[in-house]
Parts: sequence; structure tokens; C-alpha cells
Amino acid sequence: PKTGAYQYTIKAHGGSGNFSWSSSSSMVATVTVKGVMTTSGDTGLSVIRAHDVQNPLHFGEMKVYVIEPSSMEFAPCQVEARVGHTLELPLTISGFMPGGGSEVVTLSDCSHFDLVVEVENQGVFQPLPGRLPPGPEHCSGVKVKADAQGSTTLLVSYTHGHVHLDAKITLAAYLPLKAVDPSSVAVVTLGSSKEMLFEGGPRPWVLEPSKFFRNVTSEDTGSISLSLLGPPASRNYQQHRVLMTCQALGEQVIALSVGNRPSLSNPFPAVEPTVVKSICAPPSRLTLMPVYALPQLDLSCPLLQQNKQVVPVSSHRNPLLDLGAYDQQGRRFDNFSSLSIQWESSRPLLASIELDQPMQLVSQDDGNGQKKLHGLQTVSVHEASGTTAISATATGYQQSHLSEARVKQPHDPLVPVSASIELILVEDVRVSPE
Repeated sequence: PKTGAYQYTIKAHGGSGNFSWSSSSSMVATVTVKGVMTTSGDTGLSVIRAHDVQNPLHFGEMKVYVIEPSSMEFAPCQVEARVGHTLELPLTISGFMPGGGSEVVTLSDCSHFDLVVEVENQGVFQPLPGRLPPGPEHCSGVKVKADAQGSTTLLVSYTHGHVHLDAKITLAAYLPLKAVDPSSVAVVTLGSSKEMLFEGGPRPWVLEPSKFFRNVTSEDTGSISLSLLGPPASRNYQQHRVLMTCQALGEQVIALSVGNRPSLSNPFPAVEPTVVKSICAPPSRLTLMPVYALPQLDLSCPLLQQNKQVVPVSSHRNPLLDLGAYDQQGRRFDNFSSLSIQWESSRPLLASIELDQPMQLVSQDDGNGQKKLHGLQTVSVHEASGTTAISATATGYQQSHLSEARVKQPHDPLVPVSASIELILVEDVRVSPE
């Protein structure tokens, strides 16, 4: 080492408490009257002694070995980090005891070594300045910060005269695991399902991908069924899809954890958890809205007639109605496909619901990345003017859905809920002269 590179204050106990200090080889290490030991330039052994001033025959000693390093490796440590976080990578360096023997010892301090740190894939991890202070299992180490998801190899090398050492370690950076759809709460009817989408979390460990796992659990396994859907191969486990099916009414917390099991090259793997709430409830309110072909021309304001909202529609083009369902807290259902919906028209001669045009169930993004179910029903008009009320009533559950979802029996019967909308059928606008 450079002269004076390593400095320690040595503590002595016992005797009168006043000591005189000596070093057997000042070429290896020197010691001050206060017991501060400093390494010199040579390798070898120096015995540092503290003599009791009152009784010089009473002394304590310690050995200082300054040795040439012979091998370097990374100590077992965490090698996966979330993007934005740092990893501490401890190093252990060993050397031969002086005297030509073959006894190998690990260095207790190598924090002043001139280490060269290189990263294979630029942009994934960046080495940080400074070195780790020595600890019980390592003599120094390096710090790195995760900048972008991916994996890379970090190489640390040391060259001094004829001695050249290097050590390699594989590192991985990942994005935090987060719930996308729903971001926090999903609401479904009894017997309905929700495909939940999560993103991020640790990726399969690059050196042992088979150690990768994904676990999904709920508080009460009897009231919902959960299954992990296979990942799209192209996204490399960046997305996780969970199918949740409601088998009994109530609220559940669903927990997903993603990570790798320990392996030799990844002894302390990262595991990321996240939770969402699933609510299985009966609908307490339905809504009916007209769907306009061009939303930007959504100018047909509902007219108020005798304190009722009336929506003007053409008596020559079949209008489309959008059915939505809400729970008691006013949350829109993500899925209500298990409901049995009955459609009626107060004046079927003006507008009717035809059997050959059943309600279409469509999931649409609600603007926050969460998909909500919309029931789209076409109303057949018969080129006559007048006013009619169209109503949709949830009369119960479809038995086929309940048995397929293996719903717990007996279940609470559904209290019917309905919504209606008044349509005023009008002639198309004519421009005269043509």
C-alpha cells in the first residue's frame, strides 16, 4: 500500500492504563505514543506492543500483516434492485501470509485499493463514487444505482505491479410492481369475472430463469376463485394477468407477489408485493344513456317535458342505448354479465327490442386505464313519430353463469333494479330547397 494509506487507533485495556507503544518493524507499520498505527510501504508482519508504563513486563500485543492480495471475489449480496434504488456490492480479497507459506487469509481492509469498475450493458446500472467501508464479511466494495430495467454484468479489477485480480457479478434492475386494472378496486356481480392486469416487478433471474415465481392469494379462498393467466411471451413477464371470479358476495383483498427463489448467483432475491380489492355486490342502480355515433356532435341535449327527460332520436335510424350498473356506494361495475336483463318498450309499434339483436357486452376503458362493462342494446324504430319509454330490468342471475363460476349455494336472491329512458322519435331534418 501507499505509505500511510491505512490508519487505525488501537485500544489497550488493563494495567495502570498508561502505555508505551512499539512496533517490531517500522518498514511495515509504525505506531504513535497515542496508539495510532499507520501502515508503511512494505509488505510483511509487524508486532505492535503496548507496555504498561508502571510495569514494562506487563504488555499486550497484536500482529499487523500487510500482504499482497492473491484473489478477489464478491461476497453473497443482493443483486436485484428497483429502478432508482442502489445496491451495495461487498468484496472479499485474500492473500498469502508472509513467510512463503501457503496459508491464505482474507484482508480486513482493502478500502484504499485502486479498483477499476466497468459495466457491460451501459444504461442499466451506473457505478457510484466512493467505496464501501470494511465490515465483518468484506474488506470493501462498490455501490451502483439502477437506472433502467434490464440486466448487466459488473466487472471490478485491480492491478498493482505484477498482481492482477478481477471479480464479476450479474445484476438486474426492475420496475416496481403495480396494479393497472383495477388500480385499487374492482366491482363485479355474483358469478361474474374480472381479468386483472398488473405490471412490473422482478423479471425471471437471467442466470436461472426457472427460479421465477408469481403467487396470487386472497383472504378467503371460498368466496372468489383466482387463476394466473399465462404471460404474453413477447412482454417477457412484464405483465401479469389474474382472472378473478366471484363465488359469494363480499369484499376481498387480493395479493400478488412476483420474484425469484434464492439461487447461488442470486442468494437474496427481491420479491415485490401489491394488493387490490375485489368487491362482489348486487347492483343497486342501473343507468341508460343514448350512444352517439359521433361523440363530438353529442349536441342532442335531453329535453325536459312534463319534468321528464326526453331524448330526441331519429325515427329512421336505430338508436343504440348504453346500460351501466352501479353498486350501493355509487361505483360502476367492472363486470355485470351474470345478470339477467329484461328489455321492454312502452310503445313497441314506435320502437321495439328485437330478439335477433341481443344486448352486446363491451368492456371500455373508463379513462383511467380500468375497463368497465357497457351493455349496448340496439332499439328498432319503425319510421313513426311519437314518444316511448325503453326500460331495462335486472330480474335475477343467469343460472349458466352461476354454475360455471361454481357460486356458493344458497345465495341471496337479487332484488330487481331497473332503469328507463324516454325517447321522442322525430323526423330527420330536411333542407329545403334541396
